[in-house]
Amino acid sequence: MKNTILFLGLTAVILTYSLPAQAQIITGRDYSYFGFNGNIGISDENENTAIENLAVIINSKIAVTPYLSLRPSIIFADKQSYLIPATLDFSFSRNQPVVPYIGGGVVFGVKDGVLLTTGIDMRLGDEFVVNAGVNTGLTNGKTDAGLYLGLGFIFPKD
Repeated sequence: MKNTILFLGLTAVILTYSLPAQAQIITGRDYSYFGFNGNIGISDENENTAIENLAVIINSKIAVTPYLSLRPSIIFADKQSYLIPATLDFSFSRNQPVVPYIGGGVVFGVKDGVLLTTGIDMRLGDEFVVNAGVNTGLTNGKTDAGLYLGLGFIFPKD
C-alpha cells in the first residue's frame, strides 16, 4: 500500500511540475508509449482477475491509426492478469493535449473474459504522457473493476 501511494504521489508531482510548460506541449494523438501505473481495485467480489486488486500495471499504447490504438497491459498482483483492448481515441484537433478513449477486448489470467476500458491520456511534451482510466473485466457472470493512474514514456512512431 505504501509503495502504491508513493507511486501515485510521484506521478502527481511530475504532473504538477510539468504544468507550467503547457505552452510548449507537443500535441496530437498519433503516438505510442510504454508506461507504469498504479491500480486500485473498486470491486472485491470474486478474485477472477487482478483488476480488482491493489497492483502495479505495465501498460502500453500502440497507435494503429490516429483514432485506433491497441493498449496491452499486465497487472501484477498476487496473480497476474493480461489485458488486450483495442480503443477508439477521441480527438477533435491535432492541437488537443488531452485524448479520451474507450474500448474493449479480452482479459486473461485466473479467469478469461471480456474487458471494457475507458480513460484519458494527457500529453506532457514529446517524451511523457499521464494516463488514467477504468478497466472492467467480465468473467463468469461477475464483474471486476479497477482505477489506474500512471506515467508513460512516448516513443516515436515510424
